Amino acid sequence: MQSKLLYDRFRPQYEMAQAKISRQIRKLLNDEGLNATFKIRVKTFDSYFNKVLKQFNESRDPIVIRDLIGIRIITSFIGDLDLIKRILVDNFNVLEIEEKGENREAYEFGYDSIHLLICLPKGIVKEEIPYAEPCCEIQLRTKLQDAWAEVEHELIYKADDSLLNKALKRKLASLNASLTLSDIIFQEIRDYQRERQELDERRRQTLQAKIDAIEGIQDTVGIEGQAQEVDDSPLPDISNGSLDKLLHEALDAHSQHNYSKALRYYSFILNNKPGMQVCSIISNHRGMVYFVQSRYERAIEDFTRAIQTNPNNFRAYNNRGHAYRMLKMYDRALEDFDHSIEIDATQPDAYLGRAQVCFEMNDYVQAERNCSKALNIEPHFEPAQRFMQLVRSKLP
Repeated sequence: MQSKLLYDRFRPQYEMAQAKISRQIRKLLNDEGLNATFKIRVKTFDSYFNKVLKQFNESRDPIVIRDLIGIRIITSFIGDLDLIKRILVDNFNVLEIEEKGENREAYEFGYDSIHLLICLPKGIVKEEIPYAEPCCEIQLRTKLQDAWAEVEHELIYKADDSLLNKALKRKLASLNASLTLSDIIFQEIRDYQRERQELDERRRQTLQAKIDAIEGIQDTVGIEGQAQEVDDSPLPDISNGSLDKLLHEALDAHSQHNYSKALRYYSFILNNKPGMQVCSIISNHRGMVYFVQSRYERAIEDFTRAIQTNPNNFRAYNNRGHAYRMLKMYDRALEDFDHSIEIDATQPDAYLGRAQVCFEMNDYVQAERNCSKALNIEPHFEPAQRFMQLVRSKLP
């Protein structure tokens, strides 16, 4: 009776310690982008007392209860288990690690789980329950491992497994093998998805680098049309999904000033109805080719399409502004540069474009102000430096 009174008196401290440890672990896992389910418990008095009594009957000295606090962390994928184990080892004083089932033969199946025993932070429990060490047992399992453990506990651990005949035991072993195989397959699917996502991201970065390179060398201001030989080389077959290859071919042709070929490739891609983002990029680039060829109305159509498919495409706004300037549609040009600056106010190109429009409208004061803004953003922006000299030559 005295033991029960002490247990009930001190138990709330262990519950508070458990809650604190659980919150800390959840935050650590969230910081790593890991999703997990937690099951927590503090042993009931009966469970605690039975364990003390069992150790006493076994003549253990000393009697030690190290799992009064228990936290079970359940994940969807086996690949997360080692990562969570590493996080716990890095952030807690781990006294013991046991990997249940690791000593079984390859053809054997059964209970699988990773058990860690961590030391509670000093002072978190001020009054200790007799025989209970200030520890916490943490179990790591997948959802399928946890499901098996729960059922196995009911059918085998808590019951008399001698009541199961060989046929039933074989069925249980087969069921466990299926669950283990399912865990492995789920992980393989996840690894494949991540590999594809990483590959897609590398492709996107490579493509964006090529796009940025073209936009870096493409000076749409004051370029006259250039005669091009007609390109009649066969287009690649993209029925097998090789759109990336076609995009690179088009961008290569554009960067090499082979505008005829670039137009054919850009048009072919657009006719195959790509996604909105790709459509915006390709429309903008085809418009740049039309601009270089002095086909300003066609260029404006493409820049408009680029904006419609991606309203945040500030480059398309800048390019359309230049096309309007070439057609002396200055109000429309200023509107486009204003829209571009609203999207991203850190572009020296947009301020330079607005300065050029103001200059052609003979508003040299505004031209100087916009040129100054471009140079405030990028002091060594040579096009703005050169244009500023021209503007100041017109000022009184």
